[in-house]
Amino acid sequence: MSSIRKENLEKLSQKGFLVADSLPVNRLEPGEIPQLRPIEEIFGRLIALKSLWLYVDDYPEGVPSDVVEDMINTYNVKSFLTEEENEILQLSRAEAEKTMDI
Repeated sequence: MSSIRKENLEKLSQKGFLVADSLPVNRLEPGEIPQLRPIEEIFGRLIALKSLWLYVDDYPEGVPSDVVEDMINTYNVKSFLTEEENEILQLSRAEAEKTMDI
């Protein structure tokens, strides 16, 4: 494991994040073809996580709230987020930024 990864995992751990050691592996029978989720689900989850990230991002001159809210509504991202992730969107952006400060 690289020193950068170790440092990042330590920072996340201190903030209470649980990080998987690796991605799960599908156990397939011989000859069985792995199936991916439909592209709509993959895209939905990706855009949902990006929207959530932008919502809590406090980088100077970050993405304006109206742009983030438009993304959330246009792509119906709430349906692709977990209950806990949706709770973050119930906070004001300022509260969410403080809560997710890494």
